[in-house]
Amino acid sequence: GKREEAAEIVAEIAGRPEGIPDDVLWRYCVGMLAEVAAATSSHDSLVRIDQWLQSDPDAQGHATTIAANAYHGAFVRYCGLVAGALGRHSEAVEDHEAALAQHQQMRARAFHYGEGALAGDPVKAADIARRAGERALADLAFESAATHFERALGSLELADDAVPAARCDLLIAWAEALALSGDERKRVAVFDAAAIARDTGDVERLARAALVLVRLAGANSRVGNVDDELVALLDDALVALGPGPSPERAMLLSSLAVELQHGVDDARRMALAAEALAVARATQDPVALGHVLTRGWASLEVTGPYQAEFGRLNAEAEEVAAANGDLNALRDVNVLAMAMAAMVGDCAEAEARLAAFARLSDQVRRRDVRANVRWKEAQQAVFEGRLADGERLTIEGMALAADSGIDPENLSATIGALFYAIRQGQGRLDELIPAIEDLVVSQPGLPTWRLALAGAFYECERVEEARPHWDWLVADGCAVLRRDPMFPVNLCGLARMAYRLQPDREVVEFVYEALLPFAGIFNWTGGTMAEGNDTGLAMAAEVLGRPAEADRYHADAIALCERAGARAYLARSHFDRATILADRGDITAARPHVEAAIAIGEEIHMTGPFGIVGRGQALLASFDAE
Repeated sequence: GKREEAAEIVAEIAGRPEGIPDDVLWRYCVGMLAEVAAATSSHDSLVRIDQWLQSDPDAQGHATTIAANAYHGAFVRYCGLVAGALGRHSEAVEDHEAALAQHQQMRARAFHYGEGALAGDPVKAADIARRAGERALADLAFESAATHFERALGSLELADDAVPAARCDLLIAWAEALALSGDERKRVAVFDAAAIARDTGDVERLARAALVLVRLAGANSRVGNVDDELVALLDDALVALGPGPSPERAMLLSSLAVELQHGVDDARRMALAAEALAVARATQDPVALGHVLTRGWASLEVTGPYQAEFGRLNAEAEEVAAANGDLNALRDVNVLAMAMAAMVGDCAEAEARLAAFARLSDQVRRRDVRANVRWKEAQQAVFEGRLADGERLTIEGMALAADSGIDPENLSATIGALFYAIRQGQGRLDELIPAIEDLVVSQPGLPTWRLALAGAFYECERVEEARPHWDWLVADGCAVLRRDPMFPVNLCGLARMAYRLQPDREVVEFVYEALLPFAGIFNWTGGTMAEGNDTGLAMAAEVLGRPAEADRYHADAIALCERAGARAYLARSHFDRATILADRGDITAARPHVEAAIAIGEEIHMTGPFGIVGRGQALLASFDAE
C-alpha cells in the first residue's frame, strides 16, 4: 500500500541511463516494473517503460520466468497495462483481449479434445491437455495445471499404442503440479511414475520422479522421523544413475542427506552432503548447485562455531541463485541469512532479509509459502518480544496452511516451536505440556522435544519431573544429541536447567565445555530464535563454582539481548542474573536486575502464572521480607 514509495522506486529505475541489464531476467523485470508503474507512477516513468516494452521483438510472447515459477502473465498484458495508463485505451483493450484469448483458447481446446478422446484421437487429446497444463504452470495456476495433466493421463489411458515414457512424463508433470498446489496425491503420482521408470530401466525419469518430492523444501519431509519409502526411492535413483558426476546425482545426494537428518547415521548424512557439493561444483550446473548449496547445512558437523562456514555456503548459494533466477533458492537463502543475522544480534539485517523473503514469496503464489511467510514474521516478532503479534501471526499461518499440502508432522513441529517460544515468554508453558509429550513420542528423531518438555517442567517449577528427561539427554556424553545446528540449542537448555537441578559436577562440566565454543550468539531452532548461549554458560558456571565466569557471561547475555532488541530474552536474562545474585546473598546488586525484568515483562505481557512479572515480584517480596 506504499504507493508513493513504489512510484519513487519506479522513477529511479526508469531514470537510469543504462536501463535494465539485458539478461535472462530482462522481460521479468520490465514486466513487473510495468505492473507497478501502471498503478502508481508519473507520465515520464510510464513513457520510458513503454519504450522498453515496445522494443521487445516478441511482445506477444511470455515473460521470461524465474525458476519457471515466477511467471506474471503474458508479456502483452504488461503492454496493455502501460498503454491504458498512458491513455491509449483502444490499444490497451486490444492487448488485454489478446492476452485473455491466449489463455482461453488453450483451456478450451484441452477441454474439448479431452471430452472427445474416446471417439477421437486420445493421443492428440493428451498432448493438448499436456500443453494446457504446461501453460497453466507458467501462469502459476497450479490447480488448473494439475487438472489438465490429470485429464491428459485419462486420455492416454484410452490409447492402445501409448508408450510408457509418455505416461511417466505425464505422471511426473502431474506430481509437480500437485506438489505446487499442495495436493497430497503428489506422493502417489511420484511413486507411480517411479514404478514405470524402474520397469522400463529409464534412469533419467526415475531421477526426475524422485526429485519431485524434495525439490521445493530445503528441510526433510518428515520432521523428527525418516521417510523410509522416500529414502529408498532416492537410493534407488542414485544406484541407477551410477557414480559419474551429473546434476541429477548432485541433487539426489543432497536431498538424501537432508532426508537422513533425523536418522541415526550422522556420518553418512555428512558424507552424502559433502559428496553432493563436490559433484555439483564439478558439473557447474547452476540449478544443481543452487539446490545443493541451500541444503549445505546437512554437511556441517557442529561441535563449534559454524556461522562462518554456513555463511560462506549461503553467500555462494545466493550468488548462484541470483545469476540463475532461481526464486525458490533465493527464498531459502534469505531465510537462512535472516537466522544468521539474528544469531549475532543484527536485527536490522534480519528484518531486511525477512522483507526480502516475503517479497520473493509473494511471487511464488503457493499456499504453503504464504503460510511460511507468516511463520517467519512470527519468529521475528517473538524474538523481538512482540509476543501478541507472534501469536496472531502464527495463527494466521495456520489458517493459510489449511489444505496447503504441508506434512502434518512438519506442521506440528513448526506450530509447536512457535507456541513454545510464545508461551515461554508469557509464562504459560504449563498449557503446552501434554502437546509436547505427544511430540516426544511422535517425533523421536528430534531430541529437542525432550529438552522442551524438561524445560516446560523446569519453568513451571516441577523440577523433579524435568530431571529424568535431563538425565536422558546428557547420558554417555550427550550421545543422543546430533552434532548439527540443533546441538548448541540443546546444550544451552541443559546448561540453564543445571542451576536448579544441581546434577553431578562432571556432567555439568561436560555440558559447559561443549557449549563454550558457541558463546556470544543466539541459537536458531529452524522455526524460532532460542535463548542466547551466554545465559546457559552463566548458569552452568555458577553451578561449577566459577562466579567470575558467571558474571562475565551474564553481562554478555544482557548486552547481546539489548543489541538485538530481544525484549523477552532480555527480561529473562535480567531475572536469571537477579536470581544468582540473590542466592549469593547480594540483594543490593540483584534488585535493579529484577526490577528491570519486571518492567520489561509488564510492557510485553510476560504475566502468565509462571511469567517473569509474577516471579520477579515474588523475588522482590522476598528481598523486602529479609
